[in-house]
Amino acid sequence: QHKNGFRTVTGNDKLHVTKDLDIIVDGNINLSARKNINITALGNIDARGTRIDLNNGSPSLPDAQYVDSPVTFEENVVKVLPEETIEEVQNSEQVEKSGEDAPQDVKYEEQSPSVCGEVDHVNPYEIAQEHMNAGGWKETGSNPKIKALWDEIGYNGSTYADETAWCAVLVGAILKRSGNKYIKTASSQAYANYGVAVKDDDVQQGDIVVFFRKSRSSGLGHVGFATGNSTASTIEVLGGNQSNNLNIKTFDRVRGSKWGIRTIRRATSCVDGKTEAPASTSTLAGLSSGIGGAVT
Repeated sequence: QHKNGFRTVTGNDKLHVTKDLDIIVDGNINLSARKNINITALGNIDARGTRIDLNNGSPSLPDAQYVDSPVTFEENVVKVLPEETIEEVQNSEQVEKSGEDAPQDVKYEEQSPSVCGEVDHVNPYEIAQEHMNAGGWKETGSNPKIKALWDEIGYNGSTYADETAWCAVLVGAILKRSGNKYIKTASSQAYANYGVAVKDDDVQQGDIVVFFRKSRSSGLGHVGFATGNSTASTIEVLGGNQSNNLNIKTFDRVRGSKWGIRTIRRATSCVDGKTEAPASTSTLAGLSSGIGGAVT
């Protein structure tokens, strides 16, 4: 039955095609549903267009909830490897290449921002939490927020963006923005001798947690800021490149011989490199968004 240009079906309707189905329309295709739209594919789902906007609607829907912020995806973006496969990546997190062994006594140059003394000296966790709460950090292959982190500590962000592991880059940019010394590096292990050493029983919010991966001398691992929540076996970390995003995860302090905390450090002022970062005033409740795996 056709009514007002529509083919009307009373009740349910199904279309079963045993091979391929091609739909070619010279004009627009408009798809509307008063309930849910479910799309399932055993293979890939490919979408191409001069503009793809999943959250654009006119008029806007009442009480609309978006699970992820809208992001622009570019064709042929180099994908960032997920946590589950990172063990197979060789030296993926370092822009500066090291040999198989990374000496534990290497001291990287700690730099001061050009506006040192003009910006407030605060706990880096407060700045990191503000950035996390603002959202928009999900990796796309060219996320402008992640690119800006590289630019801020002295790299060409267009070269690396979020296609190169950026946990240490986030730490450096946050330290710089909070009036602390920072290191121009993409190596998590560069922070193993940064600032002031912290004992395990004195970890505070904003302290820098450096993990090793594979071995203490591999040059590989992860780095982020302690939230202040920890147990005898786990520690909660706010960091970048965690599940391809900026978030809070709970990590094992030690996992066999191939993962563990290498050291915990406390940030120091960009003015003298000695004055420790002040205590944080951020709250701790309900922070963790999941269990962390092996990260870059």
